[in-house]
Amino acid sequence: MPVSRHVLRQYLDNAAADFFEVRQMRLIISDTGSGAAVGALDIFGFEPLHQRAAVGITVQGEYRRRGYARAALELVIPYARQVLRLHQVYCTISATNQASIRLFAAAGFTEVGVRKEWLRTAQGWQNAVEMQLILQQGT
Repeated sequence: MPVSRHVLRQYLDNAAADFFEVRQMRLIISDTGSGAAVGALDIFGFEPLHQRAAVGITVQGEYRRRGYARAALELVIPYARQVLRLHQVYCTISATNQASIRLFAAAGFTEVGVRKEWLRTAQGWQNAVEMQLILQQGT
């Protein structure tokens, strides 16, 4: 959707802010050969007391099924553990998005529950699968 210059300026003014202050981070996924931006990975909903944050990934349609999301997850998991010192990361995925469920499962996330009629779409209400990955035991 279109973004106003004001909204874009506000985002850019805060883009370099510290993760621990703004409690979110957006990383751009790019093709190593061409440098083209192919998607984004967000870390958001950071809870300092509980040392957890949500992870979300989006990849542009024409770049899907090429391993970009998998590679991004492989990079962000050790970053979340070693740099951000998170205890766990989690995600919420539409129950109909089997490709994303498989992606996160392959990265070590486990399904911990289903939220009934959690997501409203053009086709109606859909369930959401909750998944989490414990990064550090006993911290």
